[in-house]
Amino acid sequence: MKQIYLEDIIIRRAHLNDHPRIVQLQQCSLQVLCQKDYSVEQVKVLLKDKRDYKHWKWGETVFVAEYESTIVGFAARNQNWITAVYAHPEFTRKGIGSRLLNIIEDDSKACGINALFVDASITAKPFYDSCGYQMKTPVLVS
Repeated sequence: MKQIYLEDIIIRRAHLNDHPRIVQLQQCSLQVLCQKDYSVEQVKVLLKDKRDYKHWKWGETVFVAEYESTIVGFAARNQNWITAVYAHPEFTRKGIGSRLLNIIEDDSKACGINALFVDASITAKPFYDSCGYQMKTPVLVS
């Protein structure tokens, strides 16, 4: 795989026509990245829950990361809740998630939001920890 530089990644607000590619990226990420932390049945539930990704319907702010016209990551916020930060499995550990999270944080500040919350998966918790987020209450999923 060729070397990818963070400066080659373009971050922009998502457009409605990005929806199918965002759903595809999210499903791919869940299938590949969550398998070490969740059972096959739990991943199936996560996938079913995410199948109809409708952030815009609820007025969420969504940003995408593009590399050579391909969406390789996205992040979303609804008011003071971070609802998604995903990177395509082939593009993890390249700073894309951190960059998207920084954009969400900056956008939140510009909107007068001073605190953000997130319900992080087991897989995503180390990412949020490394970005300075603190766990208030663990969420148990049955």
